[in-house]
Amino acid sequence: MALFGFGGHQDVISPDDLLTLFKIMFAQGIPFYLCLIALRLSFCSLFLRITSVPWQRKIIYGVAIVTTITNVVILFRLNIFYCSPISLYWDEYTNPEEGSCISSNTTFILVYLQYSISIIADWVTSLLPLFLLRGSLMDKRVKFMTCGVLGTGILASAAGIASIVLTPETANGDDYTYTAYGIFVAQTVEPFIGIIAASVSTYLPLFKHLLGTDKVYGSGRVQFMGSKQNLQWPENSTISAQPLV
Repeated sequence: MALFGFGGHQDVISPDDLLTLFKIMFAQGIPFYLCLIALRLSFCSLFLRITSVPWQRKIIYGVAIVTTITNVVILFRLNIFYCSPISLYWDEYTNPEEGSCISSNTTFILVYLQYSISIIADWVTSLLPLFLLRGSLMDKRVKFMTCGVLGTGILASAAGIASIVLTPETANGDDYTYTAYGIFVAQTVEPFIGIIAASVSTYLPLFKHLLGTDKVYGSGRVQFMGSKQNLQWPENSTISAQPLV
C-alpha cells in the first residue's frame, strides 16, 4: 500500500493512486480477519491437545467461540459492508456516489470492542500455560522456555493496546491515509506474533538442541533419544518365576 501513497498526506496522492489504495485496503481486510480467526483457533486447538482439566477446556472453548464471532462480525460490518453500496468504500474520496458508510462513533465502538476482547483472549491464552505445565514432568529449563514462548501472546496484546490508543487519530477522514498509518502497522504486527506463538509445538527439538538435553517427557515413558535406548528387556533374557512364601 505504501507504493500508492499510504502513510503520506491524502492531498498529495493522485486520484488514481487513491482509488487503487482504498481497493487494496478493502481487499486485504478479508484475509486479515480470516487469518486472525485461524490463528486463534490454532492456538486454542494446541491447548486442547495438552489439557484434560474440565475448567481449562471450558475457558479455551469460550475464548475460541467469542473471538471467532467477534472477528466475523467485524469482518462483515467494518470491511465488507462498511459502506452501502460496497463500492463507496473506495469511491468515497475520488468519485463520490449516493450511499452512506457507518458513522465514526459506531466504528470506534466496534474497534474498541474487538481489541478489548482480543487483549483479554491474549492474556488468558498466555497465562494458561502456567497451569498446564505446572505439574508436568518436563525438564525445568525446557518448561521455562516453553512458558516463555507460549507467553509471547502477551506481546500480541501490546499491538491491540496500541490499536486502541491510535484509533481516535483516524477520526480525521480528510487525511485518512496519513492518520491511519499507525493503526495499520499495529494491526499487521499482531498476526505475526500470533503465528510465532501458535507454532510453539514445533520448537521442542530446538529447545532440546540448545539446552543439550535428550530426555522427552509426557508420553508415559522415558526415551533416551541420543542413544536410542528404550526401557526394554534384553532379547535373550528370561524371567524365572519364584514361588511366594
